[in-house]
Amino acid sequence: MSMIKEFDGDLKVFEESCIVDIWAAWCGPCKVTGKNLEDFSKEHPEITIYKVDAEQHPDVAERFEVMSLPTILCLEKEKVVWKHVGLITSKQLKEKLGL
Repeated sequence: MSMIKEFDGDLKVFEESCIVDIWAAWCGPCKVTGKNLEDFSKEHPEITIYKVDAEQHPDVAERFEVMSLPTILCLEKEKVVWKHVGLITSKQLKEKLGL
């Protein structure tokens, strides 16, 4: 079971520990990263991942100072623990999370 959720605009979700994928539909690397996150999520359903479309929610991209897509954030209580810009593999994500 995947724990990937589409961001619906409720900023309260960032109060929990989660991974945030900031992406856009026109972005090729975002599509590949999205597939990699799906694979990761199937292995680690205990980790919640939110997908945030940067064009639909520019306020979120601005809040987290996103300059390039895709940008992957690891959040704990609204604080950025780490930020990855560009394509990320499932293996890289596991390494960053110490899994």
